[in-house]
Amino acid sequence: MENDIKELAVIEQLPVITEKFEEISKDVKERTDRAKALVVTEDNFKDIKKVRADLNKEFNAYEEIRKAIKRKIMEKYDEFDEHYQTLIANAFKTADVELKDKINAEEYKIISQKENELKIYSREYLDYLNLKMDLSLEQLGVKVNMSDSNKKLREQVKSKLDAISNDIKLIEIEEHSNEIMVEYLKDFDFAKAKLTVINRINQMQQLEQQKQERQKLEQQDEILENKVDEIVIPVQETETILTTRFEVSATKNELIALKQYMTENNLKFKSI
Repeated sequence: MENDIKELAVIEQLPVITEKFEEISKDVKERTDRAKALVVTEDNFKDIKKVRADLNKEFNAYEEIRKAIKRKIMEKYDEFDEHYQTLIANAFKTADVELKDKINAEEYKIISQKENELKIYSREYLDYLNLKMDLSLEQLGVKVNMSDSNKKLREQVKSKLDAISNDIKLIEIEEHSNEIMVEYLKDFDFAKAKLTVINRINQMQQLEQQKQERQKLEQQDEILENKVDEIVIPVQETETILTTRFEVSATKNELIALKQYMTENNLKFKSI
């Protein structure tokens, strides 16, 4: 196979162009050096512009030759590359894709089998620890890789479940065990769960204390208002007594009734 690779393609002849360039390079360098040494003045300004234009025209002609040679060389290379891609490269690439798919499928199968066995072990060990919960491998922080042995994976699960069991025993003797347990089951961080609950309780206590202080102030304001009401003595207004004179024309009985009305209402009157 090594010999086949070495004999894959042999360049039989390169374009014979190096000698030609070397033959004219001396003349090109002399003329371009003379052009660079020219001093531009007001008198020769236009002449030097023509020298520059002639040099650019000559250079562009060489560039066209270079591009034409490159096209001819690339035509052969493109033909070679197309042949190579069709007969050699595509075979390797197709084989690589198919083998990769088969390898990935087998790896997925092996990892899935390891995960299923690990889940069974996790449930059995949870029962052994008398923990009434169902935890995924993701929650336990256990990731299954192809290189991991079953023994190593089981040790990781056991270590995590033992830690959870110990944390739960500590939580059960805490004052606010139920609240701490709710927080703990979010990410199985005992210290974080306990601190979260303590901070929440302290905040609630502060709010309750502020509420009681407000109520106390409101009660004090109400007592003060009542005392002020007791101290204030209502002032009874007195009406000015006025005197008026008028003449009434009525029957005897009506006059008797009028006199009785004024007497009953404590109106002061006298006959004229």
